[in-house]
Amino acid sequence: MGVLSIGLAFNPPVVALPLAVGAISIAVLRRKQNAVERILADPPRFDYETSTRARRRRYISGTLGDDRLAVAIDQAALTTLRAAAYLEASVRADERSQGARIAGRADLVDWHLEEAHALLEEGRKWSGEMAVALNVLAITWAAFVVDSELDAAPLPTDIPEGALPPQALEGLARTDLVFTDLDLAIGRPEEIRAVLMSGRSTVGDIALASAVTTRALARSGEKVAVGKRALPRRAFEERRSPIARGHRLALQAQERGDLDEAQRLLLPAAEQGSVDALFDLGAIAHARGDRSRAREWLERAAEMSIPLPSMEYMKAIDQMPDGDPLPPPPGEIEGPDDEER
Repeated sequence: MGVLSIGLAFNPPVVALPLAVGAISIAVLRRKQNAVERILADPPRFDYETSTRARRRRYISGTLGDDRLAVAIDQAALTTLRAAAYLEASVRADERSQGARIAGRADLVDWHLEEAHALLEEGRKWSGEMAVALNVLAITWAAFVVDSELDAAPLPTDIPEGALPPQALEGLARTDLVFTDLDLAIGRPEEIRAVLMSGRSTVGDIALASAVTTRALARSGEKVAVGKRALPRRAFEERRSPIARGHRLALQAQERGDLDEAQRLLLPAAEQGSVDALFDLGAIAHARGDRSRAREWLERAAEMSIPLPSMEYMKAIDQMPDGDPLPPPPGEIEGPDDEER
């Protein structure tokens, strides 16, 4: 979020795409946060004669263009919204099961539990897709910012607080994503303090830190997915192999601040095509102030993680079934325009 506020200090052509990417990221992740909060609340529902379906959120891809960063944010948004929709639906089904149990409708309890299980499985599969897409977005974002006009720009002394900038809202609105029910405020005092007290001095420092955070979020999505994926494996997916002992030691060296040792340990893995090692080497080079070398490492990581072309990706999604249908419901099927409750 800090990058959005900081971006106001720059010329519109420089920040148009980053602002739009940031706005979309905030909106879809807030939507995902709502899904998690719904899981934690989980009150009984008494519309237990209604079948549960995932409510897919509208999102028009391609409105930001067709370059690598624009395609990456589209795919991250689509997968995150789908994962959130299925997880929310699984909770609604469980809530309806609870309501049926309270009302003494034993004939509907198991039916809604079956729904909840099937929807949770779909949510896990799309969480796997989300994990891949968020990782690609993080790497693509880092390669976009590092060694660019934004990278060396100093942080402003006063980060504005409030609503998203007009350019960010305009980019978000073009996707047709509904966000009026979301809190998209940025630059809250506690967030501003965290940015200014982090020791980072440039916009590039904050941008790279946000990429690291996004990759951590991707790993959490991968844990939720428990190895499941909605779409077939794709060529851009990061090569997966057991984490080498050298890589683990490199991470420990980074935590100690021993960048020389971390780099030494990461180089062999990078030469073998490890995207993780390439990204970490880019982060180390950037921390040392060698922005051109950082760009080289991060660009190599981005090239190995390039997203599928937008049309090919959308075709794969459109061909995905919604899962095996359950027995016909005793009542109505909720529509996509039903209000959240």
